[in-house]
Amino acid sequence: MSRPKIVLAYSGGLDTSILVRILGDEYGYDVIACHADVGEAKDREKLAQKARQSGAVACEIVDAKDEFAREFCFPALQANALYQGVYPLSAALSRPLIARHLVAGHRRLGAFLVTHQHLDLRLEVLRVVLQRFFAAPVEKQIRLDLHCALLTGSA
Repeated sequence: MSRPKIVLAYSGGLDTSILVRILGDEYGYDVIACHADVGEAKDREKLAQKARQSGAVACEIVDAKDEFAREFCFPALQANALYQGVYPLSAALSRPLIARHLVAGHRRLGAFLVTHQHLDLRLEVLRVVLQRFFAAPVEKQIRLDLHCALLTGSA
């Protein structure tokens, strides 16, 4: 019997690499690591290799730099957008774009979960983006010991 597939927002950092192993070994999922490259200058081959070594059955790396600049950065700069009314937006701008690619991978690969290692603020942003912009309803949230969450959405 095949294991259920989930798509994980994968940064290549310690938290998401450990999460790949936990989701595969302890929860019985086939984990597909998904990385939206918005310009972090990471080595794509090393990132994919690290995901596979962590236990991912596949790793998708989407080149989203132009999309990020055109659809997120330029409009934010034009609007003089600030995070918490103080700081110029940077990483926070990438959240809706990363969610877009997670949902696309989720639908294309037939996964039943989208997952993200989070802090509570980022989780709320991802939940809103999934529900309102991509019609991927959040049906359930599961908290793990590492402060991670699993979000279910319809395929």
